[in-house]
This record gives sequence, structure tokens and C-alpha cells, in this order.
Amino acid sequence: MTFIQCPRVGRPVAGPPHQRCRPRHGSKATRVEGVPSPPHPHRAKRNNPPRSKAPGPRLYRHVVAPDTGDPLAPLRRDPATAGIFSDFDGTLSPIVDHPQLAEPVAGVPRLLAELARRYAVVAVVSGRPVAFLAAHLPASVLLAGLYGLEVQRHGERQFDPEAERWRAAVSAAVTRLRALAPPGVLVEPKGLSVTCHYRTNPSLEPQVMALAQEVAAATGLVAHAGRKSVELLPPIHADKGTVIRKWAAPLRSACYLGDDLGDLAAFRALDQLATQGISTVRIAVRSDEAPAELLQAADMIIDTPEGTAGLLRTLL
Repeated sequence: MTFIQCPRVGRPVAGPPHQRCRPRHGSKATRVEGVPSPPHPHRAKRNNPPRSKAPGPRLYRHVVAPDTGDPLAPLRRDPATAGIFSDFDGTLSPIVDHPQLAEPVAGVPRLLAELARRYAVVAVVSGRPVAFLAAHLPASVLLAGLYGLEVQRHGERQFDPEAERWRAAVSAAVTRLRALAPPGVLVEPKGLSVTCHYRTNPSLEPQVMALAQEVAAATGLVAHAGRKSVELLPPIHADKGTVIRKWAAPLRSACYLGDDLGDLAAFRALDQLATQGISTVRIAVRSDEAPAELLQAADMIIDTPEGTAGLLRTLL
């Protein structure tokens, strides 16, 4: 199994000077396979000749331990103040044609249960309903379903009260979509949202997107595109980033694993937390459908949900 380190350039972050990563201008981002290299040596004194602007590897913009180039080292060193956050579909579970057939990779539930005993927070943040996630994952894992409109903590389930007022509109959208969707489109009701899947017939994308926009306009819902799908949700500011900002704020380090455009909101939330001195790592799970924006924003890239399982084992 190969992990790819993707150093990124960005603004300085909080923390002691020896832990701050400063970008090198004029360089190109590189990817290094295998174990990340140690941090860059100490900078030259001011009376030395100016540095060359030749292309070279960029440094992490997140807080990283000074004695290692491993971005996950802060989590392993102090799991009692660390959090592991992950998407479900495409990250813990392979993408399948029918959403109800999705299963986490073998061994992942056990791994998450073991990690939850050691780390301050282990959470799955998904567009799936909490009921689906709870049926596949251990009770010790915190769950945020429908991008945070539903949450479950230690078996106790809660729903966003504002989203609850849109349940009737979602139900009306389900009825309309089932009546108008072309053959080959799967309409998946989720309670507080509804998703149209066209994975088995990708040529239907223009029709499905147009229909989703029409139904959204008629019901007051908003449409969000996903992997071979489009979802209608209440017009509420809730995404994976709002969940991460809330649950990771008390921690000293956190990582997030995701594979789709919706996971960029979680990556941006980690960016904000990094400016507050929290060590953060953005991990993309690569596939043929992974968006380029996600891969470019990642600090690490792993291949397939099986790769996710391998990375989780290194955190034990």
C-alpha cells in the first residue's frame, strides 16, 4: 500500500516558530511516495547569499512536529486530544450501483471501534442518513448524517429543528421525482433529503440535473451535485465543514478523509482550524471519479477504501 504526501503552500499557521511552514516562492507542488522526508533544514542567516528560486518541494502549511515529516505524527503522539473524521461512501465503503448495498470495507468497523477507545473523537460525516450509518458502524463512533442535519452521539439521535420544518417539502419532492424521473434513475428518499442516482446510466445526467433544478424551484429545496447523483436538501447552511468546525475545535490535532466535492467543505474547515494552532491533515481517497480539486487540496492521497483501512491501521 502506498501513501502519497502532497505538500501544499498556504498562509502561516499558529504555533511555535520552529513548527511554522513557510512557502517557497516559484516552486511547484510535488508528490513524494513512501515515508515523507524530514522537515527542511534551518534557514540560512541573513548575511548569506539569497536563496535560489529554482523549483523545489513545498512544505506543509499545517503544524507538523519538528522532528518528523509525518503529518499524522501529532495524532499518534497524543490521541487523547486528537480526532479522526471520515466520509463513508468512497472512503470507508466502495462505491456501488445501488446505495443500499454499500458496506464498509472488511475490518473497518472493528478498526473504528479500536480507534474510538484511544482517540478523543472518531466520527463519520456523510450524506447518508444516520440510521444507515448506525446499522454499519459501531456505536462508539460519532455520526453526522445528511451533512449534519442528523447526528448521533453514543446512541442518542438528534435532528436539526430547522430542517424538520422541511420534511413535508422533501416528501413532496420525492413524489414528484418518482413521477417524472426517466427510467434508469433511482430516487432515494432520506427523510430530510432526497437523492437521484444515475450511476447505471450516466448519459441521463443532463435530464436528471434539469429535473432536480425544476423540483428544487417548486419545493424551495436546493440541489447539490454528487458522484453520479444530485441531492435535494433544505436551504439550511449545513455541510461537512460546519460539523468539522464544531467537533474538532476543542482538539489539538485532527484529520479528515474524503473522496468527493462535498468533502472540500471539510478540508476548508481544517484550514480554518489550522490557523488556530490545531495540527490538521487533509486526506483524499483517489479513484477514477475523484475530483481534481479535492486531490489538489489534499495533504495526503491514498488509493481506494482499502487504502483507507490501511491508513487507519497505522493510527492504532
